Amino acid sequence: MKEMVVDVFFKMEEESPLFDLQTDQVPAIWDSFRMYIYLKYYFPETNSIPIEKKNVSSELLLITKNLILSSYYFMSKKGTNFIFPCSRYQDSSGFYYDKASMNAIETLGGHGFIFELQSMQRSYRYKSVNNYIFIFKKFFNTKKNLPQNIYSVIEKTLTDYFGECKVAYADLNEIYKNYIFDFKYYKFIFKFKKTKRVFINQNGLQKGLIAAAKSLNATVYEFQHGSFNRDHLGYSYPELINVKSNIIFPDHLITFSKYWGTKFNVPTKSLIPLGNDYFFNEPFEVTSDESILIISSIIHGMELCQLANEIAEIFPNRIVNFKLHSNEYTSEDDYRKFLSSYPNIKIIKNEIDIPQLAALSDLVILINSTVLYEVLNLSKKVAIFKRQNYYGQHDVFNFSNVYTFDLATELKSIIANVAVETKNIFFDSFKRDLFLKIPQN
Repeated sequence: MKEMVVDVFFKMEEESPLFDLQTDQVPAIWDSFRMYIYLKYYFPETNSIPIEKKNVSSELLLITKNLILSSYYFMSKKGTNFIFPCSRYQDSSGFYYDKASMNAIETLGGHGFIFELQSMQRSYRYKSVNNYIFIFKKFFNTKKNLPQNIYSVIEKTLTDYFGECKVAYADLNEIYKNYIFDFKYYKFIFKFKKTKRVFINQNGLQKGLIAAAKSLNATVYEFQHGSFNRDHLGYSYPELINVKSNIIFPDHLITFSKYWGTKFNVPTKSLIPLGNDYFFNEPFEVTSDESILIISSIIHGMELCQLANEIAEIFPNRIVNFKLHSNEYTSEDDYRKFLSSYPNIKIIKNEIDIPQLAALSDLVILINSTVLYEVLNLSKKVAIFKRQNYYGQHDVFNFSNVYTFDLATELKSIIANVAVETKNIFFDSFKRDLFLKIPQN
């Protein structure tokens, strides 16, 4: 069963010398690989909505112009506090931003150096230096390769515990080479900018970046950007691992509230529950329009499209709002084709924010999403569709207003149940005064 994959994985890590694997270039090889490898076993091969690929050549002129402007900004801006956001949200005005780091960006103001890989076709809430690492990597990537004997150890260990090795040498070698380049690239930047603090938002997966900052005694903080549980190996480690182990991990993890990261092993020096105003919402009074809200994502889109059609047929008098993730916006036309058979299905992008959509609905449906916790914060009902990685949220299966289901027909009885008032434990408002103490350390 899928829910057991993490147990087998941790057992393998505890009983084998994987965390001891290292070379002169990459001191913590397994820690650089483990998340990628784990996902190969955690997710089955599933169909997904095709995502439109960006035509880089069409942006070449814009990239050249922006590179010149970014170079000036890079040279003139102080880099004591580096911020690496991930701007995947879009507001009602069409501007992209990062909910996880937005409070910090606003609080630091001119004292924050924002560094991000951004699209030339998008507008952003904040001014930043565009991170052109992908261009430099094309011309200056390392020629050093992962030693074959190390791959053999990994291959044999995975086969012993899972019956097969699902990762190819070429894939791991690419991660290995990327780490070496990232380390050198970011070390040069941090040293040049005299960086003291680095704030990131990427599942703790930029191992080369983190290692580069630590090699210069800069402190690394990571902003929680979504829900994470024991089966999220970006944060979760077997019990034998701690901050002194052979891993590359942020020094401190800034969380939404005290709820997060306390039920499993997160090998960081401290969990700092600063809260986040962009996720925190007070319950508000609004008259339900009896709609049903479905929360989509790239990996869940196909499953949820099929479910949406079934729901629309069962509930012809209810509006079924199908909320796209920002990473799915470029595939809107494909979704419209899949969902065109039922006029009561409406595709939503960023016209209305999720808390408002949830407040209006009678039921929110998803597979695995941070929205689950946002909706519970509003004392609304959530139905978890038992597909793919749904079990990662099992920590709330017994909570009030949470339901799991296999068939669309089960939703009739779930909708008939009355939601109960619940206490907010998942999100706190942002503690600005506490955050301001960080740059002073």
